[in-house]
Order: sequence, then structure tokens, then C-alpha cells
Amino acid sequence: MQVCSYVSRRCCNWLEGVFTESHLIGYYCCVTSQDLPAYGTPDRTVSDLFRTPLGQQLPALVFVGASIAITSYRIRHQRDLLAIVSIVLGANLLYAILDILLTGIGWSISTWMHGPEQTAYTSLERRVYGIALHAGL
Repeated sequence: MQVCSYVSRRCCNWLEGVFTESHLIGYYCCVTSQDLPAYGTPDRTVSDLFRTPLGQQLPALVFVGASIAITSYRIRHQRDLLAIVSIVLGANLLYAILDILLTGIGWSISTWMHGPEQTAYTSLERRVYGIALHAGL
């Protein structure tokens, strides 16, 4: 049970890291200062928050914490260990598949609404579709 739970959480933790890098941080290492918004703007504040070590891990911590809480609740109220493992693995697998699909859908909506990206910095208005889909998931 612990091995299965560890593997599924590790996989979803990795997916949360991918989501953080692709949607919560608007820029990577190759951005010049002219491409970045001014300090104090919502775009820059959100991007800078999720570039810090705590911010990078925050979505994964929330997801893993919720997964642990749900698993603990199920263990206390159901004695069938195989059913609990099946529920946890099934839910995490479903989450992983939907997360990958919704990330692509979010970027497709963004490209359709705003056109192709012109700079190395992706503004919050282009990332909000993916963030909303991920939050709904």
C-alpha cells in the first residue's frame, strides 16, 4: 500500500511541477529585462512567487496534502485494503491523464484567443485559461 501510494503521489507531484513551470511562471531563463513586466504588477508578482523554492513546491504540497487527507479518511472508514489502494491509484491515474489533457487544452484556448506567442514572456492573461482548468480539476 505504501509503495503504491508513494509512486502515485510522486507521479502527481511531478505533474504539479510541470504545471507550475508551464502556467504559473510566465518566463524562463532566456527572457530579457525588456520582455518582463514592471515590478509590482500582478503578472510579475505571480511569476516571481512561483519561481521561488517555496512557490515551486506549493501546488504539489496542496495536491499531496489533499491526497493524504482523502486516503486517511478512506482508511478509517473502510477496512478493505485492496479497495483503498484501487481508489487511490485510480484517482491519481485519472488526475494525471486529465491534467495532461487540460494543459494542452488551456494552451490551445490561449493561442486561439490571443494568437501565437510573440515574446519569451507569457503574460497572465494567456496563462489564466490553463490555471482555471487546472483549478477546476
